[in-house]
Amino acid sequence: MTDIREITLLELLIIIWQKLKKCLCELFRFIKLTVCASVKYFWVLIASMIVFLGLGYVVSLPMFTKYRVEGVATFFTENRLALENEIRILNSLKETNSDLFNKKFNITQQQNKYLKEIRLLPVIDFLNDSVPDVIAMENNAYIMSDTVNRVVPYMVSVCFIFRGNMDYKPYMEGLVSYLDHVESLRKTDSIAKATTMSKIAFYDKEIERLERLSEYDYFQADKGGLSLDYSKKQGITIESSSKRLYYEDIKKLIKERDFLSNYASNKDHVINFMSPDMMVYSFSRIKLLSIFLIVGLAVGIVLAHCIYRRRRWR
Repeated sequence: MTDIREITLLELLIIIWQKLKKCLCELFRFIKLTVCASVKYFWVLIASMIVFLGLGYVVSLPMFTKYRVEGVATFFTENRLALENEIRILNSLKETNSDLFNKKFNITQQQNKYLKEIRLLPVIDFLNDSVPDVIAMENNAYIMSDTVNRVVPYMVSVCFIFRGNMDYKPYMEGLVSYLDHVESLRKTDSIAKATTMSKIAFYDKEIERLERLSEYDYFQADKGGLSLDYSKKQGITIESSSKRLYYEDIKKLIKERDFLSNYASNKDHVINFMSPDMMVYSFSRIKLLSIFLIVGLAVGIVLAHCIYRRRRWR
């Protein structure tokens, strides 16, 4: 039978230190060997770095660069699902029938080659002030039902994915023109616009009615609107309790009316970009070259280490 005994904490710490010391010694020897090999065969490092730097330069050329172009657009909420469906149809049409896609988008075959994909991304409004704060990275179903990160239902970020080109103007115009010619979208857009304008007219009439009622109740002496105060010698004063109630209703109606007015404004098309300019994103060329340079250095060190050990064993 083997003798099994418990060790003390001090003995355990000594064993751990011995193992750690051995690992550190091996690591130091490896670093020393690598440095000696790198110094002795420095030309291998330089050659490897030059090769990878040249490869990084070719990869980072504009013709191979992937561009992500984004712009916020507004529309009537009733068209949201239909718009997402039309974008999926467009992406599918681009792959299956490029000639028809070019005709509908009014672009050339070369411009079609630059365009890789069109995406619609949700716009999140943290402050609930109808101003876009963050654009989601992808369009997932759970984002629309998230109660913390509120998605603006009448805004979306249109994202074009390009390779080798970042001239987005023809694609913006082509998308707006294409959606304007979709019968179902145009019909829903006109109905939603008419409904919104009728709501605004209703709010205007209601605000005017409440203002008249507030003035009528304000000057009704039989309802306590007038009071006579002898102690302060201020004469006849007008109480504003009744009018304050009407003011709260009027404020709510004005807020709703102004929101609808902004909601319906600048909607000449099915989808309306908030700005003629879009944000262009791409991976930094300097960062890409730096990554290739570091990888080239690492490969050069490995090659130098292998050559050094091979010649040493001969």
